[in-house]
Amino acid sequence: MMPDRPWGIPGQLSSPFIYSGNWMATVYYDSAVILEINEPTAETPYSTYLCQWRVSDKYPDGKITVTPSDFATYKVGDRITLLKDIKTTKTSELWSDPDLTQFGDTWQAVPVSFYGLDIPAAGS
Repeated sequence: MMPDRPWGIPGQLSSPFIYSGNWMATVYYDSAVILEINEPTAETPYSTYLCQWRVSDKYPDGKITVTPSDFATYKVGDRITLLKDIKTTKTSELWSDPDLTQFGDTWQAVPVSFYGLDIPAAGS
């Protein structure tokens, strides 16, 4: 796939053949960037996050509201990992898949990180 980028060359810390879901969409992961933190309300007793996702017909400005899976804390500007529908039966992600243009009802921000980036600690 990338014959000029073998794994193990000086400075190469990961396989060039492995890509993570918090930089590009995969079957189970996607990502978004936090724009605003919505404070808890009586109806939603935890913070939610207004995020920049991708622009589509359904989301012309690319903005979505994301719920967290736990009590990890995030700040404006953080790239978060989105866990998509884990019950899916598909085996690959295609550019024509509906989950690239429609945010799922069960998707949540999860404290999963790739490439050695810090994971937000609960309560921090």
